[in-house]
Amino acid sequence: MALDISPGLVVHGSVTLIMPTRLLLVLLIIAPLLPRAQGWDMVLLKRHDKTLTNYMPGKKIMFTMRDGRFAAGTIKKIERDTIFMQEYDIRKAYNIWGTSTLDTINAFLNAYAYRDIGAIMKPDQGIEFIRDGSIFVVGGSVYMILHVVNSIIQKAPLSPKAMAISGGFIVGGLVLHKLRTHEYRIGNKYQLEYLPVNSK
Repeated sequence: MALDISPGLVVHGSVTLIMPTRLLLVLLIIAPLLPRAQGWDMVLLKRHDKTLTNYMPGKKIMFTMRDGRFAAGTIKKIERDTIFMQEYDIRKAYNIWGTSTLDTINAFLNAYAYRDIGAIMKPDQGIEFIRDGSIFVVGGSVYMILHVVNSIIQKAPLSPKAMAISGGFIVGGLVLHKLRTHEYRIGNKYQLEYLPVNSK
């Protein structure tokens, strides 16, 4: 049995129900106080007209300025073509056992104009030692050393074929390492574009 105790309220046992008209009134009062959803301004990294990636708040980024300064951290905000980035001063700290660990000494917020960025570091893809040719240099060197040592032990002449193969791997790896770039250099090939999502 429902007990009517006040306008708009009905009690069923120990549960109080708010009638639709009262609920609607409450929502109309608090709705303007709720934060409005909004997008984020962002900076696009483009290769000619193709977008490679975007940078927005919460994303990590590493870059060098045109004057040579290096910066790395997490983007906190992008506003009026300026990137506000949280950076950390991380240093080695020694504990009571004499071993060292990385410790965050300080955190600070810096602002950078995206037009002053000279190059953006490429993210680590996990197989960089293959992509930059390092594995071929190491493999060719090991193969050459083993062949030379084996020839000395067996008192046999060096095989021109084996030396050519190992030398080819080393040279090929060095060429890949030379051609492989670890950054997107801003200029004719790569460009940064500011995208004001919250334009006023």
